[in-house]
Amino acid sequence: MADKFPIDVAQLLALPLKSIFYGLHIVTLCLCVQVLLFSPHRHNIKRRSRFLSPFFLVTLIMFALGTFDLALAIQHVMDAFVWYNGPGGAKGEFANISYWVNVMQTVIYFTQSGVADKVLIYRCFVVYNRNWLILVALSLFSFALAVCSAFTAYIEFTLHTEALLNVKRLTPFVTPLFVLALALNLIATSLIVYKIWSVSSDTAEVAVSSYGNGRHGSSMRHAMRIIIESGAIYTTAVVIFFITYLSRSNAQYVVAACMVQLIGIVFNLLIIRLDRGRSISDTENRPHDTGVMSNPMLFGSPSTRHTDSEVGPMEFRPGEPLTSHGTSQQ
Repeated sequence: MADKFPIDVAQLLALPLKSIFYGLHIVTLCLCVQVLLFSPHRHNIKRRSRFLSPFFLVTLIMFALGTFDLALAIQHVMDAFVWYNGPGGAKGEFANISYWVNVMQTVIYFTQSGVADKVLIYRCFVVYNRNWLILVALSLFSFALAVCSAFTAYIEFTLHTEALLNVKRLTPFVTPLFVLALALNLIATSLIVYKIWSVSSDTAEVAVSSYGNGRHGSSMRHAMRIIIESGAIYTTAVVIFFITYLSRSNAQYVVAACMVQLIGIVFNLLIIRLDRGRSISDTENRPHDTGVMSNPMLFGSPSTRHTDSEVGPMEFRPGEPLTSHGTSQQ
């Protein structure tokens, strides 16, 4: 398979594809910054607090990592096709697994996915009212991923031979890394969706009897759909990456070229789409807000307090128990 798809061809195809995804990353970054800093839903939040928001900082970190990743890809192609004059030509350069550019690209991918995993774990932790059992259980996955990532990067840096990611010394760490990444994403996303669905089901009858309509459920379904779709995008990309890795195809480098940018894009899209969904929910449900679209752990903003008249049939605030009668239990 590798002979039919040479490493130099794979890397050449990877660069323009990475550039396209970087352009999409820029577009989603601009929209996400507009949401996090200038959304009407943040008019009562101080400007300083918006800039110091963890979600805003994570957005910038992911974009910085994506920019660095693209710069390294350009550097690698220039090294192989312009400046390298050693044996094997461009193929020999790309096959040098311990070359610092190769190692740094691996480290950037692990860092980007690690940041995204931490945010996902935090969201799940907050949805379950800061349940420490949830945090510890999911953090074990994250810790195992960090260990596999560290060993992978170390072996890659010290191998000093012509090899690809499928080399035998890396397989015992790369394979469980993919499995753990998929498991963490699926479990955490499923837990979040289940929590929203269960609370929505518990409050449905109360909301309908109190307000005479079922519109409160539309924002719930919209939020669940956004979370499921976001998780599905990343999961699909990891599965494709894993399949190309197991098949020992150099197509894995083409897929890997998109991963760093894709993680940032998915993170940004989640915030953007929840903001737009919240705007729709506000328009349809005023003066009673369902609460789910204003949840800071999903939406990316500090919590704001509401008066009793502003709280709908279910209020969804981090750190407070979910209730079905319009008030948060203290």
